[in-house]
Amino acid sequence: MKKNPENQVNLPIYIENNRNRFMELLAVEGIETTFYYYPIDKISTYSNIVEKMGSLDNCYRIFEHILILPINRNSNYKELSLLFENIERICK
Repeated sequence: MKKNPENQVNLPIYIENNRNRFMELLAVEGIETTFYYYPIDKISTYSNIVEKMGSLDNCYRIFEHILILPINRNSNYKELSLLFENIERICK
């Protein structure tokens, strides 16, 4: 299942441990995933604001665990079933 940015529906999931390994295992099955967002201090446009914000611990905690699944408006039942079957198998 490939990402379709033009028709993307964000379905974030929280991976408690080893998010990157989880991404690798999905990739082996042909399932592309991506990160949810990047912490604001990683975006140069906002670098001057970050100094005023203080701690970004929550941003980093979320960034390190959130993963976006490749679900879009055109995903059919067969694709979604395959996706969730793979997730279930990997999580066992």
